[in-house]
Amino acid sequence: MKKVVLAIDSLKGCLTSAEAEAAAEAGVREHYPQAEVVKVPVSDGGDGMLGVFSQSQDCRLIETGCHNALMRPVRAAYAVTPDGMAVLESAAACGIGLLKPGELNPLRATTYGVGELLADALRRGYRRYIVGLGGSATSDCGLGMLAALKDNFGEAWRERLPDGLEITLASDVGNPLYGPRGAAAVFGPQKGATPEMVDCLDRRARTFSRMASRHMGTDHSHDHGAGAAGGLGYASSSSWEQRWSRGPTLFCGRPASGLWQLMPT
Repeated sequence: MKKVVLAIDSLKGCLTSAEAEAAAEAGVREHYPQAEVVKVPVSDGGDGMLGVFSQSQDCRLIETGCHNALMRPVRAAYAVTPDGMAVLESAAACGIGLLKPGELNPLRATTYGVGELLADALRRGYRRYIVGLGGSATSDCGLGMLAALKDNFGEAWRERLPDGLEITLASDVGNPLYGPRGAAAVFGPQKGATPEMVDCLDRRARTFSRMASRHMGTDHSHDHGAGAAGGLGYASSSSWEQRWSRGPTLFCGRPASGLWQLMPT
């Protein structure tokens, strides 16, 4: 008997991982009615990451108020695993899916809501995090997130971060912050940026990077993934120690997903 393992990421704006796998399963069964079909939802760290993670882990969801990319009040959730790790999906706060196509404007869009989610989790005492960086409508270099943390914890918010803070960023994007392969040039158009806006966003990223590196003493603009989520990866790299993980590796490779155990040896 044939065995088919389906591990399909979401199709942006069309199908979730679970929906895509259900459609694929229907096709498999049409040709191989007796086949054993195993579905394992996966995510690259973008839209739907929270749902995928919650399916593979026995998570508790915490809902809180925050703002979307255009600073409209919304409700968003993050997950907490049984061992106390908080899982945040940046797209739940600043995702493209929360806006109408005609509203997309990366010159205005902000990651402020991501900072609000993180602030809520920090207040609750969580010290270990996975933050998914895909599907954002933003290209603000993470300035909105940093502003939210400052608004919640004061000017010296970095000094108030807990000892032992562990943050893993989940993304399949390795682009730098600016330049021909940067956040604005590569991802700006899909977020509504015109060629003129891309130039403006790239200049803004260069300026922020120059000022931040002068202040922090290090330059993270060309780090792997600095351009993820419109530069949210850069803001994270510049603000705290973190690890990077390719989204599919993270969410397929966790023992609870069981994907590798399902593969024939």
